[in-house]
Amino acid sequence: MQAINDRQILIPEFIESKLVQIAVDTTAFCNARCESCIWAYMGTDADIMSLDEFRTILDRFEGFQFSEFAFNVINEPFVDKTICEKIVELAERQVQVASLFFSSNWLLPESGTLAKFVDVIARCDACPTIRAISLNATISGIDGESYDRGQAGSNLNGTIAKYKKLDFKKAVTNICLVLRKLSSLRLTKPLRFSIKAYSDEFDRIQMAKFWDETLLAAGIPADFVRDHVRIVLNHCRITFARFKQSVERQDGKDLVRACTSRFLTDNLVISSRGKLGLCCQDGIRSVVIGSLLQESLMDVVRSEVFQQHLKIATGFQRPVGDHPCLHCEFYVPQSNFGR
Repeated sequence: MQAINDRQILIPEFIESKLVQIAVDTTAFCNARCESCIWAYMGTDADIMSLDEFRTILDRFEGFQFSEFAFNVINEPFVDKTICEKIVELAERQVQVASLFFSSNWLLPESGTLAKFVDVIARCDACPTIRAISLNATISGIDGESYDRGQAGSNLNGTIAKYKKLDFKKAVTNICLVLRKLSSLRLTKPLRFSIKAYSDEFDRIQMAKFWDETLLAAGIPADFVRDHVRIVLNHCRITFARFKQSVERQDGKDLVRACTSRFLTDNLVISSRGKLGLCCQDGIRSVVIGSLLQESLMDVVRSEVFQQHLKIATGFQRPVGDHPCLHCEFYVPQSNFGR
C-alpha cells in the first residue's frame, strides 16, 4: 500500500494488484433467523439489486481478477429472482475468478429453480475463466426440533420479526435435489459443496451420520459425496462484531490493531444498494463508504470516508467512539507494526 500526492491518499493493495476478493449481497433479506446470528430474521423490506445494477458493479471492476467472487454471503440469494441471471452474466463476461462462491439456506427454491441453478453451475464449470466453484448450505439442525431452535430461532427474543416455523424437510430435500443434479454433471473444475451447521445441540459425528444416511437414501453416489461434499459444524463461528476488545500494551504503549480479514485492503463487500461497506459484519450495515452505482471505484477509493476507514482497518489510525472495529474479533493487535 502506498501514498500518492500531497493529500497522502493511501492506495489499497487491490488497486495496485488488480486482484480483489469481493462479496455482493444482491438482497437485503434472509428468511431465517439463526440462533447464532446477531441480525436474526432481517426485515421484510428487501432491497433487490437489479440485473442492470449488477452489470454496473461488474463494470466498476473491469480489468480486475477475483480471488473469490461471492454471492450473498450474509443474505438469502433466492429472494433475488434474477440471481441465476447474475451468475450467468459473470460467466459470459469471462471474468477471471479463482473461486466462485454461492451460499443459501435452500428454503425458498422450487424444483424448477433448482434445475435452472444447476444448469447455471454447468455453465460456470464450462467457463474457461472460472477455476473453482464453492457452494454452501447453511442448515443448523439434524431434525425438526434442533432446526426449529438453531435456524428458525424459536427460543430467541427481541428479533426483528416474530418467530415463524421453517420447513426443515424442504431444506433437506432441496439440498439433496441439488446434489443429485450436480452429481450427474461431467464436472471439469473443482467443486465443493459445504453443508454447515451452527449449533451446540449435536456434535459433528451426529451431524455427519445424519447427512451420510440422508444423502445415501436420496440416491447421491457415494464417490460424489466423498469427493465434493463437506460437513462442517461451527466453523469460524463469530460474534458478528459484538466482541468487546481488551486493551493490550507493549513497552508501555497500546498495541496497534489492524483487520486480519483485510477488508478494504483486498476484501470488499457490496450491499444490495450498491454501497460499499466496511466489512461483512456490522460494517456493511452501520458504515457506508460509498456507492459503486453512483461513483467509479477510484472515486470511492479517493474519498475521505474510504481513506479514513482504510487507515483504521490497516492500523494507521485508531478508531474512536463506538466504531465497529472496536467490537470485532478480527481487529487484533499487531505487535510488529511498523518495524
